[in-house]
Amino acid sequence: SLPNFNSAVERTAHLALAWARTLRAFPELHVNWNEGHPATFADVRLAVSVMASHGVVTPSVLIPQHESNDFASHLRDIIQQASVGKIAVDLLQPSTSGFAEIAGAVAATGILIRPQSTALAVGEEMVDSAGHKRVSFTITADHRIADPADVALLAQRLMREL
Repeated sequence: SLPNFNSAVERTAHLALAWARTLRAFPELHVNWNEGHPATFADVRLAVSVMASHGVVTPSVLIPQHESNDFASHLRDIIQQASVGKIAVDLLQPSTSGFAEIAGAVAATGILIRPQSTALAVGEEMVDSAGHKRVSFTITADHRIADPADVALLAQRLMREL
């Protein structure tokens, strides 16, 4: 069950932070395949999918190690700028994982863009019969890094983080 949010950006920030905590809990899965071997990442940088007039753009957002109230505001600014096709140069770096919220869909599958080895796609919030907000998600993983059991562990951890 998700908490109540005042805005869609607060929800996005909450989900992105939960995904980053999940990836940090599994550093062996937060890697990329480089020259036949896994290479680790020092930071979590999510390619946040944003719809712009010319299509989807994916600024690479550095997710802070420690949560702060400023993150949702920072993310709001990034999303607003990206939606009009303006992405700051520091947000054009390679990302370590994909992140997409799919409006109007219960679920979708994320795609991997090198060097990502994981991606999270989150569906629209649904309200169950007890009145609790629920969200469905899918995790995509590079088969050279993870197997189905690893993805199940990521999903379980993400559910605890949420």
